[in-house]
Amino acid sequence: PDSSMTLALTENKEFRRSLSRWLRHHARPALFAWPAGSGFALLDARHQGGQCPCLECFEVMNPKAFSKGGAPVQRMIGAMAASEVLQWILNESSPLEGKVWITSLDSGVSFQHEIHASYKCPARLLEEGATVTP
Repeated sequence: PDSSMTLALTENKEFRRSLSRWLRHHARPALFAWPAGSGFALLDARHQGGQCPCLECFEVMNPKAFSKGGAPVQRMIGAMAASEVLQWILNESSPLEGKVWITSLDSGVSFQHEIHASYKCPARLLEEGATVTP
């Protein structure tokens, strides 16, 4: 909890959501990384003021963007995520802040796009007292 940034590399969606909600609530920055299709994805969330956008803002709008990855993809995710976290620690910022970066290793296609707060975000809805089903 006292770290500069949390690095979350897990395929366990329940743990990832739980961690995202805790980090958002406590306004702690995080870098989430996971296998996506034939490649990987990185999401840098600052959680300023304990607000969205967060991992769940992205997930609720892109539920199929998460998959399981083999050992080679997992090693690549670890290397890419470590590089991004190091950049954030050294500069206290990242060009990926508030964005998701998805890369396909099969086609070589890579793109980034901004993550916006979603009115459907389960983390925000739960904080407001709404009932949310998985």
